[in-house]
This record gives sequence, C-alpha cells and structure tokens, in this order.
Amino acid sequence: NANLDVSGAMTAECWVYITDMPDQNIGTVGQGYLISRWTASGNHRSWCFIYGNNGDIAFYSSSNGGSSYTISTATGALSAHRWIHVAASWDGTNQRLFIDGDLKVTTANASGPYSTPSSGFTVNTINTNLTGTGNNQYIADARYFRDAAIYTSNFTPPTAPLTATSGSDTAAVLLNFQDAGIYDKSGINNIDTVGNAQIDTAVKKYGTGSIEFDGTGDYLDIPGSED
Repeated sequence: NANLDVSGAMTAECWVYITDMPDQNIGTVGQGYLISRWTASGNHRSWCFIYGNNGDIAFYSSSNGGSSYTISTATGALSAHRWIHVAASWDGTNQRLFIDGDLKVTTANASGPYSTPSSGFTVNTINTNLTGTGNNQYIADARYFRDAAIYTSNFTPPTAPLTATSGSDTAAVLLNFQDAGIYDKSGINNIDTVGNAQIDTAVKKYGTGSIEFDGTGDYLDIPGSED
C-alpha cells in the first residue's frame, strides 16, 4: 500500500544472525535475502538486501523493475554465528550501505529506489531458483523508513530494541520479533506468515526471541494492498 512507497529518501535496517551461508555468490541463483520490497518485472521500482557464500552483502535498488540496478556491495562483511546490524539509506543523491554502524560504501544514485504499491514488504524473500543451502538465519528489529535517510555517516549500532520513530521521522514498518507474537509495532501493517516462520526463544538479540527461518519455504509477507 502507499504507506510503503519510497518518497524522496529511505532507510532499511535489521539485525541478522546467519547459521549457514548460501551456496552461491551474489549474482547467482543461490544468494540469500534479508528484507526487501522487490518486483523484478514491469515498471516497478524496488530495493533489497542480498548476501552470498563468501560473506559479501549488497544493497540493490531499481528504478525500472530489474533492467537497471544501483548496487552497493560490502565484500566479506558478513560471517556466521554472530549478530550483525545491516542498514542502507538513500538521501536523494547517494545510496549508502552500513555494517555494524560502519559506512562500507557510498554509491551515486540520483534516480533512487522508488517503489509502487504492487510490491509488498517481505522478510526472508524466497528465490524460486534457489539451490542448495537457503536462507538459514534469524532476523530481529527489521525497520523501514519510506521518506527519511536516518543514517548518512558512521553510527553506533542500536543497543536496545528499535522504536517506531527516529527524531522527527516515523517508520513505515517496525518488526522487533522480540515478543511471543509476530506483528508490526508501527501499527500500520498486517503480516502473513508462510511455511513455518516462527518466533524462536533460543537465539535472540533483544527481549525473549527472534524470527526463525530454516531455509525451506518459510517467509513473512506484508501485502502491497489490503482488502
């Protein structure tokens, strides 16, 4: 819905704990996904995080549905079995990718990762061509601002659960995954659980749990439109 449309600037972030890296590198069918608002066809403008088996992670943005990308890549930035904070922002001129609060790359992007209502917000996007190891990961504190570049330089990673606001800006999506339920604390969106996506209390960043994906057909989806 329109609450998810990028409007001149944006920020997306989450904590991730990876248990097994995907089998392939970025750019092949086996890469893993974190959070995204992506449509790969038509005149749709989208964004997503992708990571590969050697710890590379990239933030992709598209202004035309897949034939033209702006890509920011941090090489070897991820590793398994530890919590890592991942964030990307676009301020209308530049696209930035941060790992644990460190600015890894700045990429010129004048057109921006605009979006249309036909693409919903998704956690743990499933690639239907995925081979071998899938997205074996835990995700916590997924937050998305559709109209603000919250991070533009190095920052200290969050030390407590994120809130729905940052300064004067309000998040379009906030998924803490720290409680027994799976819900959006911004109060805007309803979440569909697919497969056996669930809260797990054994591995957590804050509170009592995080969202678990085991790599076999489970993900969360916030529909692009509501009845």
